[in-house]
Amino acid sequence: MRCADHLSIAGSSTVYPFSTVVAERIGKAEIQNPKGRINRHGRGGGIKLFCEGIGVAYPDMANTSRKMQKSEFDACQKTGITEIAEVKIGFDGIILAYSKESKFKYNLTLKEI
Repeated sequence: MRCADHLSIAGSSTVYPFSTVVAERIGKAEIQNPKGRINRHGRGGGIKLFCEGIGVAYPDMANTSRKMQKSEFDACQKTGITEIAEVKIGFDGIILAYSKESKFKYNLTLKEI
């Protein structure tokens, strides 16, 4: 296991708030004077950066709100990144709700939603 003085995370802005908390907790628990970097590059951009190489110039983790594509996995393999762990931390979603007492009722079709 590699030990570093910083944790670099790139990727999805959807997962960004969660990653920030994780980085802060890791920093407080395990790293003295953490220099964590979390960059928002969009889901594909984070994986692309992650797969470009190994070392301090590249992210240690990539956030995405979707599964890694085979082409992205293959790109990682070509640069020597062979041990990839995908961890599902939640689901994205939108909830449409209103009170039963409300006079307003949604009149949307599934296609419109």
